Amino acid sequence: MERLPDGIRKSKASHIIIELKYSQSLNDDTYCQVGGYYKFYKESNKLKDSEIDAFIISSKTPSKKFINDFGYKKKVAPGVFLSSYPVVRIIPLISLNDLSNAPYNIPFKIFASKKREQISVYNKIKNMLKKKIFTKELNRFFYSFFKVLFIKGVEEMDWLNLSPEEEQKIISSFDDVILERMSIEKRLKGIKPEDRLKGIKAEDRLKGIKPEDIEIIEFYLNKLKIKDIN
Repeated sequence: MERLPDGIRKSKASHIIIELKYSQSLNDDTYCQVGGYYKFYKESNKLKDSEIDAFIISSKTPSKKFINDFGYKKKVAPGVFLSSYPVVRIIPLISLNDLSNAPYNIPFKIFASKKREQISVYNKIKNMLKKKIFTKELNRFFYSFFKVLFIKGVEEMDWLNLSPEEEQKIISSFDDVILERMSIEKRLKGIKPEDRLKGIKAEDRLKGIKPEDIEIIEFYLNKLKIKDIN
């Protein structure tokens, strides 16, 4: 329940089908597609109606025309719509841009289309990583996701439409989160002794470092110097 968004979290079904529309528009084909998944999955697994639910999750905000055309007039939570129309009524619609910022919605809202929502979600996930709220598996997922998104710069995932300055700011803040979770030994690994303090002002070199950390740094640097000499 801690990981399920509004709309899905109250489902009693043991089988959930989710169709994410990331860049595509919602239309008749969307419902033919999800209806097919629902029908054939249900029959092949011999499930009762109560054992399976299907949802459409849209990265883009649905237009008012779409909402009206498909009868999505009942809103059970921000961003969660139900329809009374045949067939459509078995498939709730979830708009990621309109979901609340409750912690359980955040992992899903990472795919929202609006920059405002994306930046907000990124900052919330960054804070949740700092506070170690996620499981180890989710920590790994989000670190990998943001590493690909911001550091490797994969074009097909550049859905944030950030300016170079905004992108660099996020990369730097993401690096800070990673460094905060690393031990001193790991932070210094792979960096030559003569490069460890390069570019850092003398007054800033020891800022924020605990006395016990200074001892670790000195021990580690001496150890590396001896290794380099040998």
